[in-house]
Amino acid sequence: MSVEIKAADQSELEKINAPPVGARNELVEERLPRATVAAYGLGTIPSNVTEHAIAYFVNPLYNVILGVSPALIGSAMTVVRLLDFVLDPFVSHLSDNSRSRWGRRKPIWLFGGLLAVLSFLAFFFVPTTWSPAAYSVYLVVALVCFEIGRSPMSIGYVSMLPELSPDTRTRTTVLGVQLQIRTWAVFATVWALPFAQSALFKSVTVGLRVYAGALAVLALVAVVGVAVYVRERFSDMVAQQARVSLLTTLREIGRMKPVFNLLAGTVLFGFAGNLVNSLGFYLLVYYVYGGSLEKAAFWQSIIGTAYLVSVILITPIVMRWCQRFGQERVFAGCAVFMICGSISKALCFYPGASWSLCIPSLLIAVPWSVASVILGAKAADLTDWDELQTGHRREGMISMVIGWGNKAILSFVYAVAGFLLVASGFESARGGAQLPAVFRLLMAWYVCIPIIFVLLGILILKKFPITQQRALEIRAELELRRGRV
Repeated sequence: MSVEIKAADQSELEKINAPPVGARNELVEERLPRATVAAYGLGTIPSNVTEHAIAYFVNPLYNVILGVSPALIGSAMTVVRLLDFVLDPFVSHLSDNSRSRWGRRKPIWLFGGLLAVLSFLAFFFVPTTWSPAAYSVYLVVALVCFEIGRSPMSIGYVSMLPELSPDTRTRTTVLGVQLQIRTWAVFATVWALPFAQSALFKSVTVGLRVYAGALAVLALVAVVGVAVYVRERFSDMVAQQARVSLLTTLREIGRMKPVFNLLAGTVLFGFAGNLVNSLGFYLLVYYVYGGSLEKAAFWQSIIGTAYLVSVILITPIVMRWCQRFGQERVFAGCAVFMICGSISKALCFYPGASWSLCIPSLLIAVPWSVASVILGAKAADLTDWDELQTGHRREGMISMVIGWGNKAILSFVYAVAGFLLVASGFESARGGAQLPAVFRLLMAWYVCIPIIFVLLGILILKKFPITQQRALEIRAELELRRGRV
């Protein structure tokens, strides 16, 4: 249902939403307490970094070290991810309709965070004397437990973002801070394998366990920090909101075209950034360094460092451009650089290559990261658009739908990448002596697939109606309706 605005209020609203040509929007960008911004940013460690670490090490640990087939690993990751598609609607609906004195999000955030961190530790603390079949079963069990925790944790975390601030510019800034914190945490991840291979440990698995234990402690601190410092802004307002059934909510969201427009764009850009990343690891080990895991691990860390350093140094500048030039222009520029970076892979990956390997990462790192931040801010803007249309706030259900897209990305990434590796004719037993056609095919996929998905994503997102200016207008309308303007 839509809420009507009286003529007098509408006249006042038009004054708010119609600044002179060239003037900046009259609504002041909200400044949040630093503790709130820092706490929310740290929440990315249990919510995202643990998942990144699992994705980063699943092939090196379970395939290269423990001997599990890459196709089996891909299938396990895909099947386990499907569990989220069953859990997420129920968790999201529970989150939106909770009325506890601790808020709607924090109880499920705490439950999910604790379970996910414990399961994360189990993933790395795998016994080393089993058969590949036993490792496969263990991997599935550990991942199932991780996803059961990650579903409520992720939904609770993402659903808190729209409540932090009503301003899309502030949300973008918060997500920029989150990106910086996540980047620093991932920095440790890309150096974990060389660290684990050092003389400090009697085996690589022991070194990885030390890394996992340190990250788990940091994640637990972040879980508590979010619960203490992040405020749920709309708890009192939602307490007066009538509960709506899950089926009714799904039907209503199913009629919201902007939701699925953003979902499709998010999926396409996610495929562009992730679908063939694991192929890069195999090209590095077997094509560039002839099967030497030690050399490949070192240069993989150098590449990852170049990626992360560029994000740390350049992202704050690009985020300021978002405020100055608007999200849409910056997003288009990001797509151009992502395409250029993908093309450069064909020139920079060759046998014996060294520093040239960093060039694709330098071209792709910041654009892909900033594009992800902008998409996250637009997902938060959708919750305001939903309130404007229906009078309800359901951040959990909207984040769940977008989350379905992100989880579909990760599910198909592992399945498709694993089967692409097998379909290319790659055989681990051959080491660096693969047939030349294998490397040519892997390189073609590594270069071309991201470009195709970036172009498709741009076409889809051009139709998304909630621009940065429209989001500011929606904020003005909602605050007028709530009596805050």
